Amino acid sequence: MGQAVQEWTLDVGGSIHTVTTRETSWTKREIVWRRDGALVAEKESSEEKVVLTPHGRAGEGAGAMRLIFSGLGAPRRAVWFEGENAAGAAHLGVGGVDLEPVTGSPLALRDERMARRPRLYAARHVAAGVAKVVLPIIGVWLLAQLAGLLPDVSLNVPSIPWPDWDLPSIPWPEITLPSIPWLDWDLPGWVRWILDHAKYVVPILIGIGLARSEIRRRAAQPAKREELRGRGADERREPDRG
Repeated sequence: MGQAVQEWTLDVGGSIHTVTTRETSWTKREIVWRRDGALVAEKESSEEKVVLTPHGRAGEGAGAMRLIFSGLGAPRRAVWFEGENAAGAAHLGVGGVDLEPVTGSPLALRDERMARRPRLYAARHVAAGVAKVVLPIIGVWLLAQLAGLLPDVSLNVPSIPWPDWDLPSIPWPEITLPSIPWLDWDLPGWVRWILDHAKYVVPILIGIGLARSEIRRRAAQPAKREELRGRGADERREPDRG
């Protein structure tokens, strides 16, 4: 069972966005999004990726919110999107700014550990890719071992006397296609090896790519949050042109 309650916050030019998740059952959780205390959106869901869009006047210009949970339902991330296409970007998961988990919460401590040891976090992604390759192989091997221990059960199923139909043959036209003079070129050995073992190599490469991308994304989040936080201060410092 995941964490019972988790809260995130984000300062956008002095306007505070707050997202809270609370488990309502083993399979569902309640998600509430507020801006400066006013309700923007709420939803009850059991999905791993949930998108919230504003409803009502309190949510005008509030953008969109994307929540990400683990396979076991534990909260992992809340991401805010802005602009006219905020909802579409939230559904695609492109861009956005991460909200900060409340200081001292288990999720905040987890993020701090990940920030201190990004290579360990990357190694977990790679390990997940390796597991996708190794676990099915182990499963097949175990099934083969168990199959040798099971008794040989033979069933005497009666045969069905199907009628013997003599269908006429169809005189299809014989078409001779011209041959294409393909170039006689051999792939390098290492490329041929990768292609032959693609089902084993590809999940590992995907894990490495995801890990590198996530490390870069996380490293950019503090600067993005600071930029959003400074919007209000910049507007207040702007001289009166009247």
